[in-house]
Amino acid sequence: MSAVHLKNTGRYRIRPPAQPAEISASNIKTVLQTMDRDANIALPIRPQGAGTAATGCNESNSGTVLRLSGLDRIIKIDKLNNTVTAQAGVRLYALAEALAEQGLELIGSHEMTGRTLGGAIAAPCLGANIGNASGSFSSEVISLKLVTAGGKPMTVHADQKNLMRTMRSSYGLLGVIVEATIRVQDIMTFTVSHRRLDTEAFCDVVNTLSNSDVGFRFCLMPYRNRVYLDLRRYAATTGNTYNAPWKIKDWGESTVLPHICKTLNRLLPLQSVRYRLIDSVSEVTQGIVNSRFVRNGTNASSGTRSHTTSSAR
Repeated sequence: MSAVHLKNTGRYRIRPPAQPAEISASNIKTVLQTMDRDANIALPIRPQGAGTAATGCNESNSGTVLRLSGLDRIIKIDKLNNTVTAQAGVRLYALAEALAEQGLELIGSHEMTGRTLGGAIAAPCLGANIGNASGSFSSEVISLKLVTAGGKPMTVHADQKNLMRTMRSSYGLLGVIVEATIRVQDIMTFTVSHRRLDTEAFCDVVNTLSNSDVGFRFCLMPYRNRVYLDLRRYAATTGNTYNAPWKIKDWGESTVLPHICKTLNRLLPLQSVRYRLIDSVSEVTQGIVNSRFVRNGTNASSGTRSHTTSSAR
């Protein structure tokens, strides 16, 4: 039997392998094109928001980095229903500032306000929520718009409970978030107090705190046997809260500390040495930013980066 010879008609070509790339999306169309199965895009595709992660989880030397910070439009603030709809690249501090102008604030005082809305939903973003409210930012999501791994648009609503739970903190593995609607609340004043405990003392009180009408966040430093505790309670009366102390606190926790941790992760291969040094730097940072000057606030004042005075209503 003779071999079959195929004629080269030029109709079919072998596509050259895709090269690593960085794509900045300023509209949803770019996201759809990037996620299209037929697109000649180097894999894996890593969605990136503000790039605030202390690790290189949103970077790729061999694949494609899809930057979403250009999707930065606040679409609608609904004062009647206490909701806001915005694109995934909006920074949390920009969202907090826009809400404050309407007398509203994000639910929960969340750290690292330089991160994007999509990043805060796709990865854990925790805050010191007071009372029975969840401390997870993603728990306030009412609806999501995303582009699936197959390049198809998809909308998830709150009544799709199982699917919505799956999407929260999914790290971009199930699709790229492009828009979200979340619950917000009227601005309310809280008081703040700070405690420094050893690990054993913290373990003795954590269950009591969890079942109390108090919001708290803590910074655990196992190599220093130290826990810095931030306690918050709603104030009986409203009043003015000053932004400057909160800006210093946010700068230390959201800018200085993550950059130091990222640098140490890269330079020090020995985990025991690296983590001890990180705990030492964290202890110094917490001692500075959680000063006696941060005594009261609102989620608006703690989440914005402007230098005005916020007044609770």
